[in-house]
Amino acid sequence: MSADGHGTTLTAWEDMASAKVALQGKAHGAAMKAFFAPDGVGDSGWTSFWTDGQMNQRLLRCPTCGEMAILSGQENCACGAALPEPAPYL
Repeated sequence: MSADGHGTTLTAWEDMASAKVALQGKAHGAAMKAFFAPDGVGDSGWTSFWTDGQMNQRLLRCPTCGEMAILSGQENCACGAALPEPAPYL
């Protein structure tokens, strides 16, 4: 992660079955736990398999409660706080 909060991880797989096996591993579980923990790693994120039919939602950490919130167009966290403007990607 850079000093301004940006970081990128990209992995490539031969097929979806191989990618989904990696999602069940200990390393992925630990990374997700650190990312979704209150006041955890990173300020925002977007996870996805870049395939037809699957595009996940973008996430932004709430400055009030520290939880990750889904950016859905109604830019409020589940705690009720307004979310800040997300940083542009790259």
